[in-house]
Amino acid sequence: MSKIMPICLLVLGYFLLWLLYINRSSTKIQEATIIIAGVIIGALFYVTKEETLERAITSVYFIEHKESDFNDNKNNEDKKIRVKDGFLFFPDKPGLGQYYRLQSGVFGNYLRRSLDSKTDVIFNMPQEVKPLLDIQAIAILGHLSMFYGHIWHVTGTQKEVPSGTMGEYHLIEIENVKNDISRYEKDKLPISLKQNMFFNDLNIFRALAMPKGTKIYYSTYNNSAEYRFYKRFFFDIRIKINYQSYTVGLGQVAYFLGLNTEEKDFNELYFWGNDYGNLALVTNCKATFSRWTAWNPSSVRYKNWANNLFNDLYNTFDWSICYARMKEYQQSSANQKIINKLK
Repeated sequence: MSKIMPICLLVLGYFLLWLLYINRSSTKIQEATIIIAGVIIGALFYVTKEETLERAITSVYFIEHKESDFNDNKNNEDKKIRVKDGFLFFPDKPGLGQYYRLQSGVFGNYLRRSLDSKTDVIFNMPQEVKPLLDIQAIAILGHLSMFYGHIWHVTGTQKEVPSGTMGEYHLIEIENVKNDISRYEKDKLPISLKQNMFFNDLNIFRALAMPKGTKIYYSTYNNSAEYRFYKRFFFDIRIKINYQSYTVGLGQVAYFLGLNTEEKDFNELYFWGNDYGNLALVTNCKATFSRWTAWNPSSVRYKNWANNLFNDLYNTFDWSICYARMKEYQQSSANQKIINKLK
């Protein structure tokens, strides 16, 4: 039935247009035109439908409940700041270093800026999760700028190289989209983004390319932050970051960091201990496409773009990807140790 009905409506439309043509000299031509237009619009409404794409991305961050000093220049002991409670840290082991590359760079800039202004860094995580939401939101913005700063219609792939994982991006149908581009410089981004505590620490931002006519919004709630990319009559894309949970300790990452069970009070200090914790965020990506422009070739490109974008964000920020790389590295290291012993 779903295949027969569109054909019947198409035949009916041609029949009505034929009747309109042979009666074009009739005094009722205006009324007939209105009726036929109504039938055509009704047929389009019946045949087309609103479409959605969705993707969920889980990210993990680590904190240390410990006071310490931060000094960017070890030769200048007078210039330092005190960091307190729930302090973010980013492991730099293989796999982890690549996963936190953007976030650790932004956070390092934030610490140096705080150092210059002699401002203490006092976090209260997990009770206060705004720093996590802010750094995830800025990392997403930085990623979009790096790979979608010139043109929006690209596809990305991941390649393994000796130094880690490298993203490779290719333009798609550039001839069809070269006139359908709006670029947003940093000063053209939503004013609400300036409320992000790390906004001034994203030094790599160049621009953000979007389909022409796209409006960019950024909003925050109690435990969430959201980007919205909206083009009227075409698409409504939302990337919403939600705080999910807090777990005491480092979990399985403790083993990967080289902390073994022979270490004193290992279970208390590193695995389940109160000195460390990990927090999970879930980024829900959802794109809704209008039924009224489903027939438009641009809509097909927008759907492909949104699908590629969601997959790209998943491959960049989802913890499962990082964990798989960690396990692969552990297996390679173990195999190498066995080979060395056999030599």
